[in-house]
Amino acid sequence: MRRQAETGILAALITPGSRAAPGYDRPTPRDRVVDVTFVVVGFLLGALGLGDVASTARFDPPGWLILATWIASALSLAVRRKWPVGLAVVLIVLSVFFPPVGGPSVLALFSAAVHRRSEVSLALCGAGVASGIVQFWIYPPSGEASYWIAVGITALGCLALTAWGIVVRTRRELMASLTERAVRAETEQKLRVEQGQRQERERIAREMHDALGHRLSLLSVHAGAVEFRPEMPAAELSRAAGVIRTSAREAVEDLRAIVGVLRSHHTVEGPRRGIAELNDLITESRAAGMTLEVAVALDLTTVPDSVGRHAYRIIQEALTNARKHAPTQPVNAAVGGQPGTGLTIEVTNPLATGASPGPHGAGGSGGLGGSRDSSGPGSQVGLIGLAERASLADGRFEHGVTPSGEFRLSAWLPWPKDAR
Repeated sequence: MRRQAETGILAALITPGSRAAPGYDRPTPRDRVVDVTFVVVGFLLGALGLGDVASTARFDPPGWLILATWIASALSLAVRRKWPVGLAVVLIVLSVFFPPVGGPSVLALFSAAVHRRSEVSLALCGAGVASGIVQFWIYPPSGEASYWIAVGITALGCLALTAWGIVVRTRRELMASLTERAVRAETEQKLRVEQGQRQERERIAREMHDALGHRLSLLSVHAGAVEFRPEMPAAELSRAAGVIRTSAREAVEDLRAIVGVLRSHHTVEGPRRGIAELNDLITESRAAGMTLEVAVALDLTTVPDSVGRHAYRIIQEALTNARKHAPTQPVNAAVGGQPGTGLTIEVTNPLATGASPGPHGAGGSGGLGGSRDSSGPGSQVGLIGLAERASLADGRFEHGVTPSGEFRLSAWLPWPKDAR
């Protein structure tokens, strides 16, 4: 990692405008090298213009002034990044009267094309061509070169440098855009990974709540019976102890399977049961002392696994809440449906004596027709989890107190015709 970071910094030192460079907003070593190169090239091009001051010139400035403007114009290229347009305008104007400034002025024109919009660059290019027309009128070309040839060469040079500067600017903008898009894509990928991890944690939390909540509620019921009825017959005591032992073992197995998912590097399904195992759930609930009537109007083995898993968890959580918050009340459950119309689930039970509807239409402890004196705390987590489970399956979930004083929980899950 450290070597990669060092390589990135080294690349930034030679990349113009790199935000990865140390001390961004300050000149990088590459910028300084380019500035020095511009100044040196400006001196050399200005020296070529010294020969253009002929005796036939219409304007004859003193020699020291020509040398001073030549040196100053070349040195001014060091600040071309800070004032590209202003510097180009000043040097273009001076080049009309001082031919040695022509060399630095074309470099300033190129720099302005790199750092400013194309409209500004083309306007400066036109000003440069106009300055050449006036300059060669003030300082007529010597030798066989005619006036229009000199003007044409100057115009072509200005156009070439302007076009080159625009290309450089466009390329830099393209690279900056690609870099920004790459950074954004990497950030979005991290967000997707974090979102996936969060969803997986939420899924595992739901599985733990659904799987362990049912087992632990059975433990609570039978342990409470043993606690409050120490004089119960030996047969009943043995049966209660057997249910406690079985529920504890199965809770440990479910917990071990879920922890195995957390430890795995791959996505592994936790302990999931389907609607086909509804009879086992009914038997466990009745063994815990629940008065339960179940009406099944379909063949449970025909329900697809993707639908059956959600249906099983919804019924399991409904029975668990009823056992927690209305332990003495009878519970009625109904399951029906067919392919194409969907799977319907309905669980009802009378409110416990003295219970008042909670904020979600449940009992005061947030359960299924609950009571504050019932075993186990209620925090609405189960009902919220069931609503989310039904929503993830593109189904519907409703719960609340009916006018007849019963707590009703209903769910509808889609069951496609071609599902298996």
